[in-house]
Amino acid sequence: MDIKATEENCLFTSNRVKTWCVNWTCKLGCLLNAKLYAGRYHHAKYKDSWCEGSRKGTCYCEFCK
Repeated sequence: MDIKATEENCLFTSNRVKTWCVNWTCKLGCLLNAKLYAGRYHHAKYKDSWCEGSRKGTCYCEFCK
């Protein structure tokens, strides 16, 4: 999992998906991880998610304060 911070108090993560990457499953995965990032990164909340690629694509999540 890659984690990058930005100047806007947002955090971006990316995960290679083992099966098909579709936006609704990506969003669900991001929402499930939101609690983890909220504790580590000062109450960051889910803002957005998207997939790039399809089979074994990459799911990106954005968390912001």
